[in-house]
Amino acid sequence: MVFLTITILYSCKSKTYENSTEIFKDGSCQRIMALKGDSSVLVDQVFPILIDESWKKTTETVNQEENTFEVKAVKSFKNVEEMNLEKPNDSINWSKLDHSFNLENKFRWFYSYLTYKETYKKMNPYNLIPVTDYISRDELLLITGEYTEYLAGRDSSEIEDVKKEIEEKFYDWLHASIYEEFMQTLSKNAQLIGNIAITAETIKSKRDTIMKSIKLRMKKNDEFIFHIDSVLSVCSICLGNINLDKIRPSESKVFDEYKKKELQFELWIDMVTTADKAKNSAIMPGLLIKTNCKTVIGNEIQWEFTPMKCFFTDYEITVTSRTTNIWAFVVSGGFLVLLIFGLVAGTLVKRRK
Repeated sequence: MVFLTITILYSCKSKTYENSTEIFKDGSCQRIMALKGDSSVLVDQVFPILIDESWKKTTETVNQEENTFEVKAVKSFKNVEEMNLEKPNDSINWSKLDHSFNLENKFRWFYSYLTYKETYKKMNPYNLIPVTDYISRDELLLITGEYTEYLAGRDSSEIEDVKKEIEEKFYDWLHASIYEEFMQTLSKNAQLIGNIAITAETIKSKRDTIMKSIKLRMKKNDEFIFHIDSVLSVCSICLGNINLDKIRPSESKVFDEYKKKELQFELWIDMVTTADKAKNSAIMPGLLIKTNCKTVIGNEIQWEFTPMKCFFTDYEITVTSRTTNIWAFVVSGGFLVLLIFGLVAGTLVKRRK
């Protein structure tokens, strides 16, 4: 397996996705998806979602000398919710992300406040042990590519030592989390083993022994914990050579959820090692007044996304802008004029009397 060495030193890929969403005052929007790279992008033209005839596609040469090209797909939507209905393109990893869009419009008479959000759901399937038990907040910011001063003032040698230390902590947390998933699954299904001598308490009493045996084997093969039959064989020995055939994957669905989480984790690993770079932006109407994005240019926010950002927690980009309701000022002004006119007229009538 490949972990933090790749996520911290995220390597350059041959292609770059540039995704932009422009929000309009009435809540409609336009999505622009661009794919930049060598001549292969002209052949593949593969985007995270399926591009059908409802999208307008164009191609152009970015730099002929460097053999760089761009394929762009543009589509307008009546509202943000429609973007969530686009079908994913299962042929590339980016489509496996649980990525959603949301727009909230708050009307406040003279002004309207539009808040746009893009959310990438957490990919980490192992939640029984908090990662913060092993890795500090600053270390998490570092490995997810967020801003932190954790490495400030350190020389290159010290930085490498820090990275190695964090990698070891990540391994420790990961192995502990996977082991906990396995042991809880085994304990919850103790009655299915078919031996009255084996209960959840019996398994609990042998936890440390089983863990030591598994760790010894993981020194030779760090994926040993995913080999359910092999781990069950270890458990069998530690529990006194108990027959565990009734809960093996070939005979039971006991470990189906465990295997499902393994596949989700492997998907994330695959994304980290193979996914191309993704640059994103959102353009808002009116005056931008609030965002959690670090790069802001006028009423546009920009951010780069990597799969590591949404491993431990949901990754959310949010931006709020304020638009002016000119008609509200006109109506209020007209009402004020009528009010003043009425007061003046009333005063004149009283004086004549």
